[in-house]
Amino acid sequence: MSKNKIHDLIMIILGNFVVACSVSFFILPNNILTGGVAGVAVALHPVLPIDTVLMIDGLTIGLFILGALLLGKQFAMKSVISTIVYPVFVTGLSQVATMFPKDTFVMPAYEATIRSGVLVGIGLGLVFRVNSSTGGMDILALILHKYLKIPEGTSVMIVCRFTSLTMTTISSTAKW
Repeated sequence: MSKNKIHDLIMIILGNFVVACSVSFFILPNNILTGGVAGVAVALHPVLPIDTVLMIDGLTIGLFILGALLLGKQFAMKSVISTIVYPVFVTGLSQVATMFPKDTFVMPAYEATIRSGVLVGIGLGLVFRVNSSTGGMDILALILHKYLKIPEGTSVMIVCRFTSLTMTTISSTAKW
């Protein structure tokens, strides 16, 4: 394996680990609605009583399949790593989080949002830097980028905003 491929692999794995830390230690314990797969799982949980970690795993795999179909073989080859390691990291780190005292990671929503946002930004940056994906909602952003020629950063913001608004609506409706 070439030096560049090893570097790319390390960045993809490290980026996914950082994003999974954000999800497992800040987003899930605080039920933060984000524009990502974790936020979708948190919002859908009251409507679909499926474990949020299991829902994250399923959505990640489904989005990977969509990305492979619409973004091609090269995308799929680089993103298959994320599709495997991200759910494994979220599942494993969520188990680690349960080993701490009950409310260790519970904090005010604004604090959890800031902490998770910083970590997700760092993790996505590491993965995007090597032209890959974390296998989550950023696949939708990459589809927008490819077919509508919207810059990647803008398309990520569009997808995040759209999913956040949609999930907020679903979540608030489900609480009635």
